Amino acid sequence: MKKKIWLIPLALLLIASLVACAAPAPAPAPEQPSLKYGLTFHAGSIGGSWFQIAAILTGGWTELIDGLYITTVPGGGVGNPVEVGKDTTGTHIGISSTPLLKEAVEGSPTYQELGAGEGFKSLSPLANLGEGQICNFVVAADAVPEGVNTFGELLKAEPSVTISVGERGTSGELYTSRILELYGLSYDDVDEWGGRIEFTSYDDAVASIIDGHLDGIWQNSPLKQAKLIELATSRDVVFLPVEEEIAEGMKERYGLIPSVIPAGTYSGQDSDVLGPMEVYVLFGNQSMDDELAYQMTKVVLENKERWVMARPQLRVFEPATAMNVGLELHPGAKRAFEDLGLMK
Repeated sequence: MKKKIWLIPLALLLIASLVACAAPAPAPAPEQPSLKYGLTFHAGSIGGSWFQIAAILTGGWTELIDGLYITTVPGGGVGNPVEVGKDTTGTHIGISSTPLLKEAVEGSPTYQELGAGEGFKSLSPLANLGEGQICNFVVAADAVPEGVNTFGELLKAEPSVTISVGERGTSGELYTSRILELYGLSYDDVDEWGGRIEFTSYDDAVASIIDGHLDGIWQNSPLKQAKLIELATSRDVVFLPVEEEIAEGMKERYGLIPSVIPAGTYSGQDSDVLGPMEVYVLFGNQSMDDELAYQMTKVVLENKERWVMARPQLRVFEPATAMNVGLELHPGAKRAFEDLGLMK
């Protein structure tokens, strides 16, 4: 009997050993992707058009390029070339407008004040995105004097209005101040008329106009801007065109393109509205890795349908003309255009 009792635990031990041997070995831990590139993308204000474009492009890049990680940060059309221009590590990219990028490279007075000296010569474009922003001058109808049909006529009337011109450091605020200069005016004149200039975000400005705390918004925006659609359907507003000579002046001095907001784009907007337009550009720094610049540009050029599905406004993006920036492309970007047969 004692012998049998002793055999039982031995048998159990043998069974456990057999089960352990038969059990499959644990699966190896999945390999973590090897990060070869880490970038910071300087976009626009959170929720704005440039931030949306950054999110769309980043999704494509990180999916289609192995080992790429991108952090998107808020920025502005004026400041983004400064941040990327100062980069010596090749780890910063940005979005701005073609005229502002050219100013930053050449060292315009605006950029000299921001530390550019003779210019941020290391800035290198990747691609022209085709989409742009038109300078809008939108004012509540009850704040527009009778008989006023253009922005210049409004200014001649010296109205006492409270206006948002966008946050400082944005291209919209800069261009608004420049347009006023072409009319021979400044923000100080609006103050002297009993009005006030505010530097608020687009979203905050629209909300304040709807609530009756602001009279208008003088900023730039893409066509069919969601917040402007909301504003035009919530309150009676007037879209004021600039005079033709002002649009031409902005082209000659600053490279903006005379364009129009087509009639019917917004509720109550029954005629075309003339305004200067800036076109978006992606750019990096000459210190950026050539192979990375090549791959990122190639992804942008080969995936127009993907971008348009996510943002219909990008239907105007044309890979065949995306090299037209007015500046020398990054070598890696140039190679992408050449490999796709878009440049010789």
